Amino acid sequence: MSERQAENPPVQRTTQGRKRRPEHGGEETVPVVEAATNAEQESPPATTPDDAPDGRGRETVEGVIGLAGVGVVGAALAGLRGGSGGSGGSGGSGGGAMAATVDAVAMQPLPPLGAGNSVSAIPDLPVKPPTTSTTTPTALVEETTATVPDAHRPGIVEPKIEPEVGPTIDPPIQIDTTPPARPTLALKRDTGADANDGITSDSTITVSGLEQDAIWRYSLDGKTWRAGSGAELETTLFDGVQVVRVIQTDKAGNDSGTASLRFTLDTDAPKLSLKNDTGRSRVDGITKDGTLVVDGLHDGANWMYSLDEGQSWTPGVGREIAAVELGKDGNKTVLVKQMTSATTESGVSTFSFMLDTYVATPELRLKKVDKLEDQGPGRDPLPVTDTPTIVIDNYEDGSTIEGHVDSQPISAMTAAEVPLELRPSVYTDPRIHSIDFWRQTDVAGNVSASTGAWTIAVVATTLSSRPAADAGDVL
Repeated sequence: MSERQAENPPVQRTTQGRKRRPEHGGEETVPVVEAATNAEQESPPATTPDDAPDGRGRETVEGVIGLAGVGVVGAALAGLRGGSGGSGGSGGSGGGAMAATVDAVAMQPLPPLGAGNSVSAIPDLPVKPPTTSTTTPTALVEETTATVPDAHRPGIVEPKIEPEVGPTIDPPIQIDTTPPARPTLALKRDTGADANDGITSDSTITVSGLEQDAIWRYSLDGKTWRAGSGAELETTLFDGVQVVRVIQTDKAGNDSGTASLRFTLDTDAPKLSLKNDTGRSRVDGITKDGTLVVDGLHDGANWMYSLDEGQSWTPGVGREIAAVELGKDGNKTVLVKQMTSATTESGVSTFSFMLDTYVATPELRLKKVDKLEDQGPGRDPLPVTDTPTIVIDNYEDGSTIEGHVDSQPISAMTAAEVPLELRPSVYTDPRIHSIDFWRQTDVAGNVSASTGAWTIAVVATTLSSRPAADAGDVL
């Protein structure tokens, strides 16, 4: 062993895997050869080519790549970079000071694997101690570059190539603006004496002539429409004349015309009527007397009536429903039915009318007041006007107004404003006229109380001696 070797014993070489981050993420391990440097001891002087036992000079090792295969195990040194033939020190510092240098590793042929050979038979590769420049760098490592296919890199997802899809072509839109035909309506059973007389005790109606996929709706009053289903209409109808209307709508949204069926339903239900129709026409269903008469009762039959559209029923007594049972004024609808046997009910009949039992006393005022004249203590001011028109503030629509002007009756008026046709005054003051005992009678026959006597002054021109009063004042 030379003196130089004794002073600087060889440093044990270790070859281990270094981890580095691949280009596309994740980590992989590649074999590297590290140049171990004892940072605490001085580096020996650089060797010359003569110092090398094999006479090849110093060589730089960049990396070792391990290769493995079935039946073959081998190793090769790659990336050998020749050192400068001149001074080792100048070559290390000027030709790449950041590279770790080691003496060349002698390449020896490896025996092939076969009979009698194994991996353990591979000879050890001699490694000579490193020689470095006089300037001791920190431990530097050069990694070998190993190419790893992208398909095996962790975290790399190969893009999926979708087949090209051509544009979707929708079928042409069919426009249908033709309305369907009117449905056909008929009684399912016409139970009258004549099979075609339109009188029946069965209110079931057949609906035919419907288009495929069409929907239909029906109305019993021409105002409210309900959805129908199937090919029949079964609904609760009251005895009497009925008009049923049906419209169908095709799948394009077109409505047909309205089909209608008129018939008389008779289910042996009792019939109701007003005992006194006090309205102006006597058959208008407006009355101040709500007493109802029940007709069509079987002898000794029990009967019932309802005032809440059939939600509750009250047993009837005799052959009338007293007015007091109907409650306060307003529109009324009463249902009635009877027991045709011990276990069988008749159909239901219905009756509607207007109950009106009150009308207010008229409130009169002049449409225009020019001024109010003082008539002395204890007397109301005298309204003066050149427009003798009376306004009735609480006039009830349809009511008739009656009264007197200057003790003479006026013609009946049906309006909220009454222009006065004045005769010459009978008073000493020719401007004075009296308005006496006005009342109104409403359409139900109710007569109001009468107003009292009331005087006004009517002039040909407006008097301006006093400010005009508010025309809204009630006199």
